[in-house]
Amino acid sequence: MPTQFQPSYIPKSPSATSRGPRLGSLLTIFASIVFILTIGGGVALYILTDYTSVQIVEKSKELQDNQERLDLTLARDLIDLDRRIISAKMLLSKHVVISPIFQAIQDATLKTVRFTSLQFDSKDGKYTLAGNGKALSYSAIALQSDEYAKPGNRERITNPVFSGLGLDQGGNVVFNFNADVVPALLDYESLFGSNSQTQ
Repeated sequence: MPTQFQPSYIPKSPSATSRGPRLGSLLTIFASIVFILTIGGGVALYILTDYTSVQIVEKSKELQDNQERLDLTLARDLIDLDRRIISAKMLLSKHVVISPIFQAIQDATLKTVRFTSLQFDSKDGKYTLAGNGKALSYSAIALQSDEYAKPGNRERITNPVFSGLGLDQGGNVVFNFNADVVPALLDYESLFGSNSQTQ
């Protein structure tokens, strides 16, 4: 029998299974992993963007609903009321009550002395009294001056000055009177503020 020849000129190589892992297959696996992660990241970014835009629309609608529910008229009324209360507090803090002056003069004036006129003046936060009066004698005026100098009266009326002393037709001593009034005596808040706050 005749021997058979093979017509191929390419030498046969040893089998590929005998070598170690190829470098190309590792690069393919790494590229596949990067590709899958990139696709997954893109999908996650798309979903997150869509979710965020839906949340923005929902929150905008909720904000608009809350604004519609808010009664703007009530808010304006409350702001106006607040302004009025602040104005009233400012007025009361500057308000002067002159009635305590009359009580102070009544308490401190002797029965032998009387005032025929009395004028109250306020300038730059300083309160003064000026007036005219009659006394039974010069000693009554001296006693009256001493009475105003006593501690209980000195905290209400300060610097009392009796001047222009003379006699009238009836023998009474006429005089001019000037004094300063302690500002705390006339302060509305100190007189009535504590009472109105406790009620």
